[in-house]
Amino acid sequence: NLGRVKMSTLKVNNIDTQTGTTISVASGKVLTQPGSVIQVVRKTVDQSGHASSTSSSYTDIASSSLSITPKFANSMIRYSCSIYMHCQTGSTRFKYTIFRDSTDLSTLHSSTSYGEYGSGADTSNNTYDCWTRVTIDFPNTTSAVAYSVQFARTAGSGGLYAHSNGINEFMLEEIAQ
Repeated sequence: NLGRVKMSTLKVNNIDTQTGTTISVASGKVLTQPGSVIQVVRKTVDQSGHASSTSSSYTDIASSSLSITPKFANSMIRYSCSIYMHCQTGSTRFKYTIFRDSTDLSTLHSSTSYGEYGSGADTSNNTYDCWTRVTIDFPNTTSAVAYSVQFARTAGSGGLYAHSNGINEFMLEEIAQ
């Protein structure tokens, strides 16, 4: 009986199974290497009714909030979303950003937003398309964090909609560093 080793380094050239094809790791333990996905949190919203905004303040327009509890403080978190959008006529434009809890992630890059949305919205045509975004973050915590995509109107008088009968998808991935 070797007893419990509190900390050690095992150096090997090959790990193989004694029988079968599965190598198990004890429950609650994680075997990682840099770049590997540690966990994935995903949400699909079947948008049965319009979720909309005409506000000039940031608004979570599509039930996009999703939470993750990182297993390691130095992990990278990748938030991705795909939202079926409808921008009304009237030259309406919206700026967008991604929030981690109450922190606007665009401000971490010396900006006030990640960009604008409203392509093709003019005085006679609505715009319908699938809006996608991927954002990388390093929250430096092992406590739960929530991410959401938010929009604010910057021009025009119409609204921005997460369109009814559209499938909106949101995903968080924790990636080892």
